[in-house]
Amino acid sequence: MHEIKGYPNATCDAVMALNAEYRWGLTGTPTPNGIEELYPYLSFIGHPKITTIREYRKEYVGGKKRNVISEEVRFERLRELLAPVMIMRTPSHSFLGTTLLRLPVGHPLPPIKVQLSPEEKIIYRFIDKRIQDHTEKKATDKGRDMDLHMLNESLVRLRQCVTCPLLLGNLVREGFWNADGIASMRQQALEAGCQNTPFIDHIERWMLSTNIRQASTPSGSTLQEKSIADAMALLDTSTCPGNKCGQVITNLIEPQMSECGHVWCKSCLEQQIKIENFLDEKKPPECSRCRKPLGQAKPYSAAEHSGEPSGAAPTSKRRQGDDYNGKQPRSSNMVDLLDRDPTLKVPRSAKVDAVVRQIVAWLNEAPEDKIIVFIQWVELNGILGRLLQEEGIEFLYYTGTTEMKDKDRKAAIDTFKQDPYVKVLICSLRCGGQALNLTCANRTIMVDLWWNHSVEAQATARVYRMGQQKETYSVRVIVEDSVDNRVYELQEKKLQSLQNAYQEFEADKNLDTETVYELLGWQHSEGETLSDEDGLGDDDGPDDPNDSEYTD
Repeated sequence: MHEIKGYPNATCDAVMALNAEYRWGLTGTPTPNGIEELYPYLSFIGHPKITTIREYRKEYVGGKKRNVISEEVRFERLRELLAPVMIMRTPSHSFLGTTLLRLPVGHPLPPIKVQLSPEEKIIYRFIDKRIQDHTEKKATDKGRDMDLHMLNESLVRLRQCVTCPLLLGNLVREGFWNADGIASMRQQALEAGCQNTPFIDHIERWMLSTNIRQASTPSGSTLQEKSIADAMALLDTSTCPGNKCGQVITNLIEPQMSECGHVWCKSCLEQQIKIENFLDEKKPPECSRCRKPLGQAKPYSAAEHSGEPSGAAPTSKRRQGDDYNGKQPRSSNMVDLLDRDPTLKVPRSAKVDAVVRQIVAWLNEAPEDKIIVFIQWVELNGILGRLLQEEGIEFLYYTGTTEMKDKDRKAAIDTFKQDPYVKVLICSLRCGGQALNLTCANRTIMVDLWWNHSVEAQATARVYRMGQQKETYSVRVIVEDSVDNRVYELQEKKLQSLQNAYQEFEADKNLDTETVYELLGWQHSEGETLSDEDGLGDDDGPDDPNDSEYTD
């Protein structure tokens, strides 16, 4: 039934055209866009008081489309409309004093609250400021206030940043980082007493290793002084077969081994030294792969060094990040770069580290239990997968990406249910949040919060449902003093304000402009309005983790 909620659409039109004497509908999916989504359900069953969507909005929603905050939803009218035709039941309901569904005890645990590392705080503040400046300028160029789409894009990037800075590859490509930005963050890290800066190091490493010849500032102008574009102009890779220096040891021209152990074409090594001297004349040139000093290079012979590590990615059937079935969704270019050098490890953000620690703790506590990890960002699959590999924990992916076909998703679910050796399923929140029965697992971790609590509840219901034989445990991971914490507070505020089931429908609707500003922590002018054209779509909104516009 929920497939017709996005009225109007082709599916809805086809269902409405069905010939039937009696009609009824059943859905276990919440209404993430509020009570307006009840319209196609009521229209389908032929409710006598339902005519057009315009009249429905006028009589019950309290305004035009999503601009409903100026008028209260007519809950009393809505109750009179729905009471004769709708019944709503949850596992907590009872009939004649008997619980409708007896399930083992569910344990919704207190959220795991973590603080960003000093380095992550520096990156977060940098990104927040740059995104706000960029969004404001973009709105000014268009001659209007920031619309909801712009604000949601900003919100997505900040939420990715608090999850893991390695998810921000698109921002690097778009020029939000340049050599000056890296230098500024390094200086702040030094002043903050950071001993290590793995994320800043790797972002710089990735920028220098790409074939991007030009970067742009958020204002659109080409970077000039000490820019990555200028540095890359020094690197002529035309003589290097496949531009693989520092990664593989075959087909290199006059191969040279630097003191860090990586092998280069002689000319490429000389150009790498030029780049390093260009960026910082006072510091010894460093390897772009491991950031160790290049030192004095010497000729390399494969025969003489056959037993030594080459810096090449391991050549085994199962690649870095592959799951138990040998599958892997697309990973970010920054993560791919880590795979090319076995001396590099995936840096752990505060949130990702908390997730991995919780998985390890649960498996030590209950080795026979299985765990589902719900995420929103596609590239986070590979990051978590690689870290679970480091811990020796077998896992599977379940996503809606094109890399996973229907047969792959079916195989993942079948293996997860049947193979006792596989303990963890990394699952897309929106892809795995409905139509799945996963009672083989009894523990869930919510990595990325959704402002609609019902979407999270729908996901955790994959394990807390009929057929579950064990007590269940669910936990969320929240980064304090960030956009993450504000999303959590929004959830709690919505839940506390609910007085009846009808208000729950409305509480789940997508965010309005005022709320997005609040989540971002930005100020905006009084009286700002939002046109219908600027609003979210009826389904996932722009914050859809499987939307390529918002993934790296």
